[in-house]
Amino acid sequence: MAQRGSLAELIKIDLIDLELLRVVEADGRISIKALAERIGLSAAPTQNRLRRLEKVGVICGYRAQVDPQILGRQAIGFLELHLDCDTASDRREFEAALVSLQGLVEAQRMSGHWDYLIKVRVEDSAKLVSILTHDVPKLPHVGQTRISLAVKTIYPER
Repeated sequence: MAQRGSLAELIKIDLIDLELLRVVEADGRISIKALAERIGLSAAPTQNRLRRLEKVGVICGYRAQVDPQILGRQAIGFLELHLDCDTASDRREFEAALVSLQGLVEAQRMSGHWDYLIKVRVEDSAKLVSILTHDVPKLPHVGQTRISLAVKTIYPER
């Protein structure tokens, strides 16, 4: 069986595309003119490259970053979860239920002792404790848990 190349090799991403992606990732609202200036091309080829990267799925979308503190979500907690069983169907059941967890920002399936690392952002530390003691135990197959409260965000800076 032939070995697959990287995604960049499969869709022919060159150094100009990589720079374009770096700029757009940092500022998704940049104008084509400003983007073209930043990557050293004129507007038409810049726009063509951008459209191609969108079409093939390298650029998955654009979104606004909303300051969570403005929305009253001051507290960040990281939940480490170990499931009490480990079959594929149990994981699927847990993961399907997990998406309804209040304040869910991100969830990763992990290797090592903890099966999942979950990031939540809510109003305050009392709400984090409530999620851990009331909501998480209702999720299917949850065994051992641990929570850590973030005390300062270093990166990305807000």
